Amino acid sequence: YPGIVVYRTYLTGVDERVAESDLFFTVSPVVVRDRVNITLSEGLGGGGVLVRIYDVVGREVRRLSYGLVGREIVIDMGGLMQGIYFISVEVGSRRGVRRIVKIGG
Repeated sequence: YPGIVVYRTYLTGVDERVAESDLFFTVSPVVVRDRVNITLSEGLGGGGVLVRIYDVVGREVRRLSYGLVGREIVIDMGGLMQGIYFISVEVGSRRGVRRIVKIGG
């Protein structure tokens, strides 16, 4: 019908439960301007670490590989647009994902 606009609201979400095997690292801060810190659990440093960053549609925007590292990894988020990103961390056979929000330029 001309002049009539119909709006529909849909509620979507993601269940945020974390599996026990997913607890081997933390990400801070979760609202990021420039840098994000990844802290590995005790005993996981010293091996190879693969970090992938995905945008909200699942496109890989960064892939970073680290050889022998300590427990802390700092990632420069410069050059990425504002929005929601997912950080995937792989250490050996373990893999986990955390969500962050990039603000500012």
